[in-house]
Amino acid sequence: MRTTKFWGIRNSVRGSGKISKFIFLLIPLFGFLSITLGVVSFYGQNTGDYSVRVDDFSGHSIRISEDPGFENSRTILRYPGIKFMNQASYAGIMAFHYDAAVNQNGYYLKNVLDKDREVVAFTFYVKNMNQTATINRINYKIVFEELNNHIEEHLRIMVVVDGVRDVYEHEPFRIDDVSSLRFKSDEVAVDSNIFELKAGAVSKVTVFIWIDGYLEEYLTSGIKKYTETDLINGSLKLNMLLGIQGE
Repeated sequence: MRTTKFWGIRNSVRGSGKISKFIFLLIPLFGFLSITLGVVSFYGQNTGDYSVRVDDFSGHSIRISEDPGFENSRTILRYPGIKFMNQASYAGIMAFHYDAAVNQNGYYLKNVLDKDREVVAFTFYVKNMNQTATINRINYKIVFEELNNHIEEHLRIMVVVDGVRDVYEHEPFRIDDVSSLRFKSDEVAVDSNIFELKAGAVSKVTVFIWIDGYLEEYLTSGIKKYTETDLINGSLKLNMLLGIQGE
Protein backbone atom coordinates (compact mmCIF):
# COMPACT_ATOMS: atom_id res chain seq x y z
CA MET A 1 0.00 0.00 0.00
CA ARG A 2 1.23 3.47 -0.84
CA THR A 3 1.13 5.81 2.13
CA THR A 4 1.94 9.42 2.85
CA LYS A 5 3.59 10.72 6.00
CA PHE A 6 2.39 14.02 7.49
CA TRP A 7 3.56 15.12 10.96
CA GLY A 8 4.00 11.49 11.98
CA ILE A 9 0.47 10.58 10.86
CA ARG A 10 0.01 8.00 8.11
CA ASN A 11 -3.14 8.15 6.01
CA SER A 12 -3.98 5.54 3.39
CA VAL A 13 -3.90 6.61 -0.23
CA ARG A 14 -6.46 4.50 -2.05
CA GLY A 15 -6.91 4.19 -5.80
CA SER A 16 -10.34 4.67 -7.33
CA GLY A 17 -10.48 0.97 -8.16
CA LYS A 18 -10.59 0.15 -4.46
CA ILE A 19 -13.42 2.47 -3.46
CA SER A 20 -16.00 -0.31 -3.45
CA LYS A 21 -14.00 -2.19 -0.84
CA PHE A 22 -14.61 0.54 1.70
CA ILE A 23 -18.39 0.64 1.39
CA PHE A 24 -19.83 -1.10 4.41
CA LEU A 25 -23.44 -1.04 5.55
CA LEU A 26 -23.92 0.58 8.93
CA ILE A 27 -24.83 -1.88 11.65
CA PRO A 28 -27.43 -0.50 14.07
CA LEU A 29 -27.38 -1.27 17.75
CA PHE A 30 -30.60 -2.66 19.14
CA GLY A 31 -31.29 -0.51 22.17
CA PHE A 32 -28.62 0.23 24.75
CA LEU A 33 -26.52 -2.89 24.76
CA SER A 34 -23.45 -3.11 26.98
CA ILE A 35 -21.23 -1.69 24.25
CA THR A 36 -19.13 0.48 26.41
CA LEU A 37 -15.93 1.81 24.97
CA GLY A 38 -15.97 2.23 21.30
CA VAL A 39 -16.41 1.25 17.74
CA VAL A 40 -13.54 2.09 15.44
CA SER A 41 -12.65 0.81 12.03
CA PHE A 42 -9.74 0.04 9.81
CA TYR A 43 -10.34 -0.05 6.07
CA GLY A 44 -14.08 -0.01 6.63
CA GLN A 45 -17.02 1.35 8.50
CA ASN A 46 -19.05 0.42 11.53
CA THR A 47 -21.20 2.34 13.94
CA GLY A 48 -22.53 2.38 17.48
CA ASP A 49 -22.42 4.12 20.83
CA TYR A 50 -19.51 3.85 23.21
CA SER A 51 -19.28 4.73 26.85
CA VAL A 52 -17.59 4.14 30.18
CA ARG A 53 -19.56 2.39 32.93
CA VAL A 54 -19.32 1.74 36.66
CA ASP A 55 -20.38 -1.81 37.44
CA ASP A 56 -23.68 -2.52 39.19
CA PHE A 57 -22.06 -3.22 42.55
CA SER A 58 -19.85 -0.12 42.81
CA GLY A 59 -22.14 2.78 41.95
CA HIS A 60 -22.78 3.59 45.61
CA SER A 61 -19.04 4.18 46.23
CA ILE A 62 -17.62 5.49 42.96
CA ARG A 63 -19.04 7.80 40.32
CA ILE A 64 -17.72 9.15 37.04
CA SER A 65 -18.12 12.56 35.44
CA GLU A 66 -16.77 14.71 32.63
CA ASP A 67 -16.76 17.57 35.14
CA PRO A 68 -14.02 17.47 37.82
CA GLY A 69 -16.42 19.26 40.18
CA PHE A 70 -18.90 16.36 39.87
CA GLU A 71 -21.92 18.63 39.58
CA ASN A 72 -23.50 15.90 37.44
CA SER A 73 -22.05 12.60 38.65
CA ARG A 74 -22.97 9.49 36.68
CA THR A 75 -22.48 5.75 36.56
CA ILE A 76 -22.28 5.74 32.75
CA LEU A 77 -20.95 8.20 30.16
CA ARG A 78 -21.97 7.75 26.52
CA TYR A 79 -20.29 9.04 23.39
CA PRO A 80 -21.19 8.71 19.68
CA GLY A 81 -19.75 5.84 17.68
CA ILE A 82 -17.65 6.54 14.58
CA LYS A 83 -17.84 5.18 11.05
CA PHE A 84 -14.22 5.33 9.98
CA MET A 85 -10.82 6.24 11.39
CA ASN A 86 -7.55 7.02 9.61
CA GLN A 87 -4.29 5.36 10.57
CA ALA A 88 -1.95 7.21 12.92
CA SER A 89 1.32 6.75 14.80
CA TYR A 90 2.38 7.06 18.43
CA ALA A 91 4.67 9.96 17.52
CA GLY A 92 1.82 11.75 15.81
CA ILE A 93 -0.56 11.22 18.72
CA MET A 94 1.98 12.59 21.19
CA ALA A 95 2.98 15.54 19.04
CA PHE A 96 -0.42 16.75 17.91
CA HIS A 97 -3.15 15.29 20.14
CA TYR A 98 -1.88 14.30 23.57
CA ASP A 99 -1.79 17.65 25.40
CA ALA A 100 -5.02 18.87 23.87
CA ALA A 101 -6.90 15.66 24.68
CA VAL A 102 -5.81 15.42 28.33
CA ASN A 103 -6.74 19.06 28.83
CA GLN A 104 -10.20 18.77 27.29
CA ASN A 105 -12.92 17.22 29.41
CA GLY A 106 -15.21 14.75 27.68
CA TYR A 107 -14.99 13.70 24.05
CA TYR A 108 -11.97 15.04 22.19
CA LEU A 109 -12.53 16.80 18.85
CA LYS A 110 -16.23 16.01 18.85
CA ASN A 111 -16.83 18.13 15.74
CA VAL A 112 -14.18 16.43 13.58
CA LEU A 113 -15.62 14.36 10.75
CA ASP A 114 -14.95 10.63 10.88
CA LYS A 115 -13.03 10.74 7.58
CA ASP A 116 -10.59 13.19 9.16
CA ARG A 117 -10.29 11.48 12.53
CA GLU A 118 -6.96 9.95 13.57
CA VAL A 119 -7.68 9.17 17.20
CA VAL A 120 -10.59 8.53 19.53
CA ALA A 121 -9.96 10.08 22.94
CA PHE A 122 -11.96 11.22 25.93
CA THR A 123 -11.29 12.44 29.46
CA PHE A 124 -13.37 11.66 32.51
CA TYR A 125 -13.01 11.67 36.29
CA VAL A 126 -13.50 8.98 38.93
CA LYS A 127 -14.52 10.00 42.45
CA ASN A 128 -14.61 8.15 45.76
CA MET A 129 -18.05 9.13 47.02
CA ASN A 130 -17.42 7.83 50.55
CA GLN A 131 -17.11 10.44 53.29
CA THR A 132 -14.49 8.63 55.36
CA ALA A 133 -13.33 5.39 53.71
CA THR A 134 -10.40 5.03 51.33
CA ILE A 135 -10.97 2.72 48.37
CA ASN A 136 -7.92 0.50 48.14
CA ARG A 137 -8.34 -0.57 44.52
CA ILE A 138 -10.57 0.45 41.63
CA ASN A 139 -10.14 -1.97 38.76
CA TYR A 140 -10.76 -0.92 35.16
CA LYS A 141 -11.00 -3.29 32.21
CA ILE A 142 -11.26 -2.69 28.49
CA VAL A 143 -12.76 -5.84 27.02
CA PHE A 144 -13.05 -6.99 23.41
CA GLU A 145 -16.71 -7.45 22.51
CA GLU A 146 -16.25 -7.97 18.78
CA LEU A 147 -13.25 -8.31 16.47
CA ASN A 148 -12.77 -9.12 12.82
CA ASN A 149 -10.11 -9.02 10.10
CA HIS A 150 -7.20 -8.97 12.56
CA ILE A 151 -7.89 -5.41 13.71
CA GLU A 152 -6.62 -6.15 17.22
CA GLU A 153 -3.10 -6.49 15.84
CA HIS A 154 -3.20 -2.88 14.64
CA LEU A 155 -4.89 -1.41 17.69
CA ARG A 156 -3.13 0.69 20.29
CA ILE A 157 -4.77 1.94 23.47
CA MET A 158 -3.18 4.49 25.79
CA VAL A 159 -4.67 5.03 29.25
CA VAL A 160 -3.50 8.04 31.25
CA VAL A 161 -4.38 8.05 34.97
CA ASP A 162 -3.38 11.14 36.95
CA GLY A 163 -0.63 11.91 34.44
CA VAL A 164 0.82 8.38 34.30
CA ARG A 165 0.41 6.84 30.84
CA ASP A 166 0.54 3.24 29.68
CA VAL A 167 0.29 2.02 26.08
CA TYR A 168 -1.24 -1.37 25.35
CA GLU A 169 -1.16 -3.44 22.17
CA HIS A 170 -1.54 -6.98 20.85
CA GLU A 171 2.18 -7.70 20.94
CA PRO A 172 4.75 -5.21 22.27
CA PHE A 173 8.14 -4.30 20.80
CA ARG A 174 7.13 -4.82 17.17
CA ILE A 175 8.05 -1.28 16.21
CA ASP A 176 10.63 0.65 18.13
CA ASP A 177 8.78 3.81 19.12
CA VAL A 178 7.49 3.26 22.66
CA SER A 179 7.64 0.75 25.49
CA SER A 180 4.24 -0.88 25.58
CA LEU A 181 2.33 -3.55 27.50
CA ARG A 182 0.78 -6.65 25.96
CA PHE A 183 -3.00 -6.96 25.87
CA LYS A 184 -4.09 -9.01 28.86
CA SER A 185 -5.62 -11.82 26.80
CA ASP A 186 -7.57 -12.52 23.64
CA GLU A 187 -10.68 -11.25 25.43
CA VAL A 188 -9.28 -8.39 27.53
CA ALA A 189 -7.17 -5.54 26.18
CA VAL A 190 -6.51 -3.64 29.41
CA ASP A 191 -6.76 -4.80 33.01
CA SER A 192 -5.33 -2.29 35.49
CA ASN A 193 -6.08 -0.42 38.71
CA ILE A 194 -6.35 2.91 40.47
CA PHE A 195 -4.95 2.44 43.98
CA GLU A 196 -5.64 4.18 47.28
CA LEU A 197 -8.30 6.69 46.28
CA LYS A 198 -9.05 8.55 49.50
CA ALA A 199 -12.50 9.61 50.64
CA GLY A 200 -13.75 12.41 48.39
CA ALA A 201 -10.67 12.20 46.15
CA VAL A 202 -10.81 12.34 42.35
CA SER A 203 -8.67 10.64 39.69
CA LYS A 204 -8.43 11.93 36.14
CA VAL A 205 -8.50 9.39 33.29
CA THR A 206 -7.90 9.93 29.57
CA VAL A 207 -8.25 7.09 27.06
CA PHE A 208 -6.74 7.20 23.56
CA ILE A 209 -7.58 4.65 20.84
CA TRP A 210 -5.92 4.57 17.43
CA ILE A 211 -5.03 2.27 14.55
CA ASP A 212 -1.27 2.29 14.01
CA GLY A 213 -0.27 2.48 10.35
CA TYR A 214 3.26 1.29 11.02
CA LEU A 215 1.87 -1.99 12.33
CA GLU A 216 0.08 -2.54 9.04
CA GLU A 217 3.38 -2.11 7.22
CA TYR A 218 5.06 -4.46 9.68
CA LEU A 219 2.44 -7.19 9.24
CA THR A 220 1.97 -6.97 5.48
CA SER A 221 5.41 -5.94 4.21
CA GLY A 222 7.78 -6.84 7.04
CA ILE A 223 6.83 -10.33 8.12
CA LYS A 224 4.11 -10.88 5.47
CA LYS A 225 1.70 -12.21 8.07
CA TYR A 226 -1.33 -10.77 6.27
CA THR A 227 -2.11 -9.31 2.89
CA GLU A 228 -3.74 -5.94 2.41
CA THR A 229 -6.97 -7.70 1.39
CA ASP A 230 -7.03 -9.62 4.69
CA LEU A 231 -7.29 -6.35 6.61
CA ILE A 232 -10.06 -4.61 4.69
CA ASN A 233 -13.23 -3.84 6.69
CA GLY A 234 -11.65 -4.66 10.04
CA SER A 235 -13.76 -3.39 12.93
CA LEU A 236 -14.07 -3.80 16.67
CA LYS A 237 -16.18 -3.08 19.71
CA LEU A 238 -14.73 -2.52 23.17
CA ASN A 239 -16.28 -2.38 26.62
CA MET A 240 -14.77 -0.38 29.49
CA LEU A 241 -15.94 -1.20 32.99
CA LEU A 242 -14.85 0.19 36.38
CA GLY A 243 -15.45 -1.54 39.69
CA ILE A 244 -14.18 -1.78 43.26
CA GLN A 245 -12.01 -4.81 43.96
CA GLY A 246 -10.97 -6.39 47.25
CA GLU A 247 -13.26 -4.36 49.47
